[in-house]
Amino acid sequence: MHHYVQELASWFDVLDPAQHFARVVPHRAAQCVPLQQAIFALSARHLSRISDMNPYISDQYFKRCIDVLMPVINETQAIIEEDILCAMVCLRLLEELDVPLSGCDNQRHLKGIQVLVNAQARSAATAGGLFQAAF
Repeated sequence: MHHYVQELASWFDVLDPAQHFARVVPHRAAQCVPLQQAIFALSARHLSRISDMNPYISDQYFKRCIDVLMPVINETQAIIEEDILCAMVCLRLLEELDVPLSGCDNQRHLKGIQVLVNAQARSAATAGGLFQAAF
């Protein structure tokens, strides 16, 4: 979590003076397994790019995240969960980090984010707080 807070959260918070991804998301991740695993996967992937960390560690966190996220995403309540949206945003960044290696961008998590945002289209832009930061 330290690497995420120190290095990656600022990528999300660049236009958010309240720094929701640095200040709120780590606390939420303690209670939300998909968000926690998404952060761990993203952090491990980034560390594998800048150090000699084994990239398969990120894959393991990613798999755990997806295993927990898939059943949750089918629940009606999950569509409006800020934590799930933040997890999807983290997974999208991880996906983008992989593009130089894979040579293609399947945009799977971008499509997932689109579904969540479309479900909240009326209130997303004006919701404030973490939801707006993720939006």
